Amino acid sequence: MSTSRAPRAHAARGDVGAPRRTRRTFVRRIVAALTAVVLGAGLALVGVAGPASAHHNDIRGAAACVPGSETVDIAWSVTNSENREETITWSSDSSIVPVGTKIGSKKTVTFVQKGVAPGTTQTLELKAEWSNGQKASNRGETTVSSTICDDERPITICHATGRQQSPYEKLTLPVSAVVSGHRDHRNGQDVIPAFTYKGKSYTAQGDQSLLQFADCAKPTEVPVGGEPTFSDTCGVDNERLTVPTDTWKVDWSSS
Repeated sequence: MSTSRAPRAHAARGDVGAPRRTRRTFVRRIVAALTAVVLGAGLALVGVAGPASAHHNDIRGAAACVPGSETVDIAWSVTNSENREETITWSSDSSIVPVGTKIGSKKTVTFVQKGVAPGTTQTLELKAEWSNGQKASNRGETTVSSTICDDERPITICHATGRQQSPYEKLTLPVSAVVSGHRDHRNGQDVIPAFTYKGKSYTAQGDQSLLQFADCAKPTEVPVGGEPTFSDTCGVDNERLTVPTDTWKVDWSSS
């Protein structure tokens, strides 16, 4: 009898037990899936709430040398992160960004800081409030290279022309052009003041006194070739002024 019952007992465990394990596994998978959905929804809710504290301004500075000057202008770009208007409530430099400035939804506004010396680090900090009441303080920083103006810094020189009557012409050029094309021009005949470029010092060359004249030529004395005379035939009221004839060097006029 024990031998005949064993198969039935085995069959009972196999026939009935296996479906139970399958149902339990299926239920576990559903619960796991639902849990993942719930957790995902929870995370999504956190993600939606997060931007309320993420209001900010992206502040960036870009420096550019001012032509004809050794100073720099910095263009500060301020980008509103939100799809709503903001108002600047505090500025580290109100001459750059005035308090009360409004920046529209997702807009970028540029402000210019003038007269900055090369080789310095500049910062701009702003506090803002958005139309939904959120507030934030953000800061931008940029370092201006000490050699930023080297290539464009102007230098006035007397450029040798090779002409006898007008041996020089006065030119104002970027320092980079002077270094590359004028220091050795006509075996060093150009008149150039002393200067520095990319950390290297260059000595003056040529007659520096020529740089003060408009055409880089010293004025020369020209003989007048005569002088005015007065004739008085009938008293002081009838004086007559006679001037010499004009020459190619001198033009006379009277009044």
